[in-house]
Formats: sequence, C-alpha cells, structure tokens
Amino acid sequence: MILPFLMFVTLLGLMLTGYPIGVILGGVAILFGFIGMAFDLFQMIEFFNLVPRVWYFAENLQLIAVPLLILMGVLLERSRLAQDLLLALGLLLRGVPGANHLVFEVEVGNGDPLFGARRLDRRRRLFVK
Repeated sequence: MILPFLMFVTLLGLMLTGYPIGVILGGVAILFGFIGMAFDLFQMIEFFNLVPRVWYFAENLQLIAVPLLILMGVLLERSRLAQDLLLALGLLLRGVPGANHLVFEVEVGNGDPLFGARRLDRRRRLFVK
C-alpha cells in the first residue's frame, strides 16, 4: 500500500525538475510498473493490456475533435484570416440592411473555435505576466 504514495511523491518531485510532463509520466509509470513486477503485485501481461485501452481512446473521433478545433482557432487567430474575413464581408455587405448581423452570423458559423482560442489566449496572457 505504500507503492502508490511513493509513486505520487516521485511524480511530484520529478515535476519540479522541469522535465517535460509526458516524459515524467511515462517514466514514472514504467519504473513503478517494474517495481510492482519485482514485488509480484502484477504480471508482465498487464503491461500488454494497456495498448488496446489506449488505442480505443485514440480511435474515438469525438475526443480528437476538441484539440483540433482549438488548433484551428489558434491558427485562424495567428494568421488573421478571420479578421480579414470579417472586414471583407463588412465591405461586401455594406449597403444591405442588417449587414452587421449577417457578418456576425457568418463569422460565428465559421469561427466557433476562434472564440475558444481567444479565451484561451487571454488566459495564457494573464498567467504569463
């Protein structure tokens, strides 16, 4: 019962070193997996049961869509493509009644991830300062 506590303490200690979190999580998991096998807490076959479980989540397209939408929003914001689209539609529909509403609807319809990326960017700016 002390092994999970040691694993947690080791994880926290290694996180303070500044190494990438993916390397730390993988390394601690493999290290404590071998320690668990040395103390006969589980067998080697349980390492191989992990791959199908990870593959199941990797094939789930709904889980992949969220980071890709955020990536699309960040790319739209950095390239200023959405801003150019908004200006072009504003100039194109200048004489149409309710043009501001139409331009906004087109922008929201095409740029939902953009608004999420803007919120994420604002939060990141707050933490960087």
